[in-house]
Amino acid sequence: MDIGVAIVTYQSDNTIEACLESVYREFPNASVCVLENASGDRTPKIIEERFKRTKVIVSDRNLGFAKGMNRAVSEIESEYIMVLNPDCFLMPGFAVCLEETVKENPNVAIYAPLITNVDGNESTHCRRRFPTPLIIALETLGVSRRLKNTGVMRRYLMTDEPPTKQHIEVCTGACFIMRKNLYDDIGGFDEDFFLLGEDVELCFRISQKGHRILFVPDMRATHIEGESRKKVPYLVFRAGVDSMVNLLKKMGMGGFSAVVYLLGVISKIVFRVKRVFTG
Repeated sequence: MDIGVAIVTYQSDNTIEACLESVYREFPNASVCVLENASGDRTPKIIEERFKRTKVIVSDRNLGFAKGMNRAVSEIESEYIMVLNPDCFLMPGFAVCLEETVKENPNVAIYAPLITNVDGNESTHCRRRFPTPLIIALETLGVSRRLKNTGVMRRYLMTDEPPTKQHIEVCTGACFIMRKNLYDDIGGFDEDFFLLGEDVELCFRISQKGHRILFVPDMRATHIEGESRKKVPYLVFRAGVDSMVNLLKKMGMGGFSAVVYLLGVISKIVFRVKRVFTG
C-alpha cells in the first residue's frame, strides 16, 4: 500500500520510538515525516539513530498541531496519508485490515481505527457525533469527562452504541487515514486552530462536501492519551478553550461564542487559582 505517515511531536522523546517501531512493523515501505515542534527534546536524535529513513523537520517555533501537521503532510507524496500522534501505537494486523477495508470501501474519505487506552478500553474521543453548543460549553468548563455517563455525553461520545463498523461524524486526530489528494483538496487542517478541535472541524468540512468517515473497529491502535500535553497543562487548557470558541464559529454556531468565551474566561481563572494552591 502506498502510504505516508505524518507525525507532529512536542516533548515526545519517551514515546516516539515505540510509535515509529509500530509504523514500520505494519508498513515497512512507508514514507514517514516527523515535525518536531521546537520542544528541544531528544526526538530528532532518537530518530536519527534508530530510524534513518524517517524525514525529520525541526521547527524553529511551536507551530501548533494543525500547522505542524500540514507542514509534515506537504512532504509526503504517497497515495494515502496517515495522521498519527507520537503517543499512538499501531496494533498488529493494522495494515492488513486497512488494505482490505480500502478495497471494499474505496470511496470513503477517512478510515478511522478503534483507538484504545493502555487499559484496553475504548478511548473517550475515538468516535463522536458533531458537538452541540451544550457539549462545547461542557468541554470549555472542563467537566465533560466527569459527566461522560450522562445521556447527553453518551450520545455525543457514541458510548450508547457498540463499536461496530459504521459511518461516523467525527473521528479523533490521534490516528486516521485518508487519500493525500483529498487532504490537499480540502486544505488540510484549519490553521486557525493551534491545538484541539481541529479534528472536529476537519470532519465537519468533509461532511459538508458530502464525504463520509468509516469507523473500522478491527483496525486498532493504542493511545497514551495526552502524554505530551501533561507537560504543559496550562498551554493545553488555554488552547482548548480558544479552540472551542473557534469551533462554534466554524460550524455556524457563532451566536453561542460569546457565552462560551465567558465560560472560558471563568475556567482559565479557576485553573490558575487551582495551580496556585496545588502547585
